[in-house]
Amino acid sequence: MSIEKFVKRLNEVGLDVTQEEHSLIIAFETVFAHVEIGEDWEREIRGYYRSRLINYEEQNRIFWTPKAFERPIGRLNQTSFNRLKYEFTGNRSGKVVFNRASKKFCLAFLESDEYPSFFENIITRRLKRTRMRVMDTIEGLLWRPNTVRYELSSNTDKSTLFDKANKAISSCLFKLAHEKGECWEPLKKKKRLVIDIHEDDNEDELIIPLAVYDENLVRYYKVARSSQFSSQAFLAFYHILEYNFLRVTDEVLYNKIRGQINNTEFRPSHKHIDRLISTISSHKEQSDETEMLRSVLQKYIDEEELIEFIEKIEKESKQTIYTKSRIIFGDKFSVSPKQGHALSNSAKVIKHIRNALVHSSDRYSREDCHIPLTESEEIVSEFVPLVRFMAEKIIFSSASGSS
Repeated sequence: MSIEKFVKRLNEVGLDVTQEEHSLIIAFETVFAHVEIGEDWEREIRGYYRSRLINYEEQNRIFWTPKAFERPIGRLNQTSFNRLKYEFTGNRSGKVVFNRASKKFCLAFLESDEYPSFFENIITRRLKRTRMRVMDTIEGLLWRPNTVRYELSSNTDKSTLFDKANKAISSCLFKLAHEKGECWEPLKKKKRLVIDIHEDDNEDELIIPLAVYDENLVRYYKVARSSQFSSQAFLAFYHILEYNFLRVTDEVLYNKIRGQINNTEFRPSHKHIDRLISTISSHKEQSDETEMLRSVLQKYIDEEELIEFIEKIEKESKQTIYTKSRIIFGDKFSVSPKQGHALSNSAKVIKHIRNALVHSSDRYSREDCHIPLTESEEIVSEFVPLVRFMAEKIIFSSASGSS
């Protein structure tokens, strides 16, 4: 009966699977494959579906029993490509094992609400690409990531198990980073804003751009686009915005001074010189970074285009990401999609997020700061498209014509 449950689940997601003794006949888009189940998988499938002690927590992708805790992990750096296989033991009852996922973890993920999406986005593409030519085991239909597993010698309650496991795993992850240079982090389900902010162009038509772009801005842009962390991408895009802070604000000051000097009534008198000094002093007092950022945005970005972009993002994501008032790193913000407000509101929230990313001092409340690899990364990720849009406009507007 256990194998029947396994087959039933595969049929639910869109395959046509029938069991034939110790193998499966799998049909997909008129292509058939004869796949051996294998004694080890058959044993694990029976054990999984018969057990009443197996649990799976979907949000954090945690597979657990009274004696074990297992979750997937992902590599953060690419300095090492060795297969992950470590076992940490100590004078306590538990041990921590880094390896490929256990078969029961794979089966738990198969039965999760997340599997149909995984099947559609990953397995379906794989089957179409290979036409099932390499489908020799049932493992090709499952997700088998690297995992970290905490094991105990005796049963324990969930609260104690999770507490011990999280502490031991956290310590071992740091030890791997410190001594082996291998940086890993648990893979949780993430709410990602995946929207192509560009129009669909002909991918085959590659034309040399007519403009010459500022190389420094392009370097920041490439760092942002290649980063796997939303926080790093945001800061790299922000660097493009602040690159022209002094140039733009000084230009504003020059225009004010030029206007006074070119006035036909200007004289080198105390009255007129005092007015110049007042203008310069007032400019210095008002030139905080938020005002500098707003000046840059006003110079390079058309507010109507910004409003259209915000409306497009919210329409495609079906979320009021920017226009709805909400708490972001300790303060309430919203971007009004109206002329005279959109640029100013955007400058304030972008500068606020930038501060949250760079300040980690305990002088600040922890809710006001960004902690890498936590849920706050998702907040930042929602504003990456906005700051990217602005950075691209600045790169385009500041470019020079090719000779």
